[in-house]
Amino acid sequence: MIPIRDNVRAERLCVINYSILAICVLGFAAQCLTKDQGRNLLYRFGVVPLRVVEGNVPLKVRLITTDGTRLPPGTALYRTIPRAAVPVEATFVTSLFLQPNWLLFLTNLWFLAVFGDNVEDRFGHLGYALFVLFCGVLTVMLYLFTGGSPATVLIGASGAVAGVLGAYLVLLPHAKIESWVPMSGRSDWLLIPAVWFLPVWAFLQFVGMSLVPVDVSGAPWWTQLGGFAAGISMAWSLNIFGWLKPPSEQRVVQLAYF
Repeated sequence: MIPIRDNVRAERLCVINYSILAICVLGFAAQCLTKDQGRNLLYRFGVVPLRVVEGNVPLKVRLITTDGTRLPPGTALYRTIPRAAVPVEATFVTSLFLQPNWLLFLTNLWFLAVFGDNVEDRFGHLGYALFVLFCGVLTVMLYLFTGGSPATVLIGASGAVAGVLGAYLVLLPHAKIESWVPMSGRSDWLLIPAVWFLPVWAFLQFVGMSLVPVDVSGAPWWTQLGGFAAGISMAWSLNIFGWLKPPSEQRVVQLAYF
C-alpha cells in the first residue's frame, strides 16, 4: 500500500516537517559521492555502538564472516572506523538524517511528507521537532540496549517516522488515506481509514525489515516498533492532558475514489 495523500489539511505552514525533509535530502545527496567517501561520512555522523563505549577515538575492528569461513584472499583483516565528526552523543541526532539506501530514503521521506504535516499541526513547531527527535533517539537507544552489532553503523529516520505514524494513528484515526494498492496484477485506488491503514502498513514494514540482513543499515524492526509505540503513547498522553491543539473540522476535504 502506497499512500498518496490524506483528507485532512494542516492549518499552519509546517516548517519543521519541511525542514526535516530538506535536511534528509541534503544528507542523502552528500552520501551519493564515491563509495569510500560516502561510507566514511556514515561512520563520521552515524552511531557506532563500540564508539559509545570506547569514546570518540579511531577504532580498529577485526573482520569476520558470519558463517565462520575464512575471508577471501587479499581481503583486509581489519577495518578502521574513524573518529566521529561531532561528539558521540550528537551522532544520536545526526544519524537520523542519513539513510542506508534509496528505498528507505524514498519511503521515509514520502511517509513523512504525507503524515507529518498534520502531526506538526497538532504538536506545534517546537513540540513536533522535539517529538521527532525523541522518537529517533529512542530508536537508537533501543538498538544499543538490545545488543546491536558493536561495529555496525546505525543510520536512518525509520524510527522517527514510525513515531510520527503512531501519533497520526492516535490523533487522526478516522482520517481517510488515498492509497494505491497493487493487487493480483492490477492496481486499485482506495480510500482507507487511518485506523486500518497504519497498523497494517506498520506490520508489513516490520515483517519486511526483519528479513533484511544488517551491515550498514537502518534500525531493525524491533526498534522501529519501539518508535511506533512511543509515538502512540506520547500522542495519547499529551492529548489526554490537553497539551495538543484540538482538531478542526474545517480542515477535512473530500477525496473521491478512482
